[in-house]
Amino acid sequence: MTSLTFWTSMDRDFMWRWHCFDGKNVAMHSTESYFNRSDAEIAIAQAKRQMIQALAS
Repeated sequence: MTSLTFWTSMDRDFMWRWHCFDGKNVAMHSTESYFNRSDAEIAIAQAKRQMIQALAS
């Protein structure tokens, strides 16, 4: 299984976004921007949970 790396970044509008790197490419990224970093980190946790559920089914 490929290792995934998640991180947050601030865009030019000072909004937070999250990204997921699969070792070669950005595999996923947020479609929403967040006012604070903790909201972006919560969205990462939700994305991870959805990925695990998809793999389990």
